[in-house]
Amino acid sequence: MGKSKKKKVKDTEIIAVIDIGSSAIRMMVAELHADDWRILDSAERPVDLGVDVFDSGRISRKTLLSVLKILDMFKEMLEPYPILEIKAIGTSALREALNRDTFLDRVSLHTGIEIRIIEGVEANQLTYYAVQHAIFNEIKSFNRSNAIIMEVGGGSTEVMLLNKGQMVASHTLNLGTIRLEKMLHSSMSGADIKRFMEERLRGPIEILTSEQPLKRISKFIAVGGDARLVARKFGTKASKNHHILKASEFKKAIDKLSNLSIDDIVTTMDISYSDAEPLLTALLVYWLIFEQSGAKELIVPNVSIREGVLYEYIHLSDDNADIAYNEQVITSAQNLAKKYHSDKGHIKQVAWICLKLFDELQNEHGLDSHARLILEVSALLHDIGSFINPSAHHKHSQYIIT
Repeated sequence: MGKSKKKKVKDTEIIAVIDIGSSAIRMMVAELHADDWRILDSAERPVDLGVDVFDSGRISRKTLLSVLKILDMFKEMLEPYPILEIKAIGTSALREALNRDTFLDRVSLHTGIEIRIIEGVEANQLTYYAVQHAIFNEIKSFNRSNAIIMEVGGGSTEVMLLNKGQMVASHTLNLGTIRLEKMLHSSMSGADIKRFMEERLRGPIEILTSEQPLKRISKFIAVGGDARLVARKFGTKASKNHHILKASEFKKAIDKLSNLSIDDIVTTMDISYSDAEPLLTALLVYWLIFEQSGAKELIVPNVSIREGVLYEYIHLSDDNADIAYNEQVITSAQNLAKKYHSDKGHIKQVAWICLKLFDELQNEHGLDSHARLILEVSALLHDIGSFINPSAHHKHSQYIIT
């Protein structure tokens, strides 16, 4: 994961976490203790990273300058605090930007902030940590339940499936609100938008159901700003860490918002235009998967990927964080191989041989643990293209993985 070794939090430390997303840049200042934290300050500013990247593939100069201006402002906000470290992460828009290296260099030179690009599976891992910290102790049956953890963002929708508390699948779906809204027409009614969304989600729902029958899911955890907005407005505060939104309340909220203009949503929800514009789209993504599940309510924790970064910093050494991340990647690869009917014994043997050669030749090749992970995933997935056609199956494997 490319992190340096760090010491364990002993006394009190103050760090800042900056999340550079597709539609906004968000910052959190936290005072860390031995096993917990206290939020001291936060800030959020809209940005057009996703609009640029999902349209042209590149970050425009105008957006770059906007980002630098926002980061300068955030650094001014941090001046009164004895900040030990700034942890900056970038998600789907930065992952996909063709000129991301140039962008990262400009940010580093101008602000001194080093941005860590988070892959989809790693974003899921950090979100899992945040959810775990917020609600696992409050919802006693959680570790024995089949559950889904889901976050709809501007660039992508992150989904984790859990079987009795254990991760069985992790997906990053290209179903972010910015991408979806580019496909919608201003003349569409609420019913038209819902039909469009149903069509877009049919394939992803089939994939999720093949890995974990959604009707067997009893706990539905919705993470993300849009879910928090509707839960606070229409749901019930269950604890200081989470809200509950019953199915009937969720449906009522969507029906109400579907009949409102953006101006009316701003007024009704008491939110900004940048928060109002993607709200209905995000809620429909949650709803269309929620209604396929066996859950009776949404559990909406008051956390984000930023709390996951804090949890990782406090609780995990770099080695342990890498192990947790690697295990999730390997589990996802194994589930993908199973889905495409790969010979379990064969791929297990191929992986064993590959890793044995890697380990025995370590002094010769000098590659790191991340390279070892890539090799193991490659071994597990090398045959999945045979599901399409055994002839030239390596090309079909590449297509499926991509």
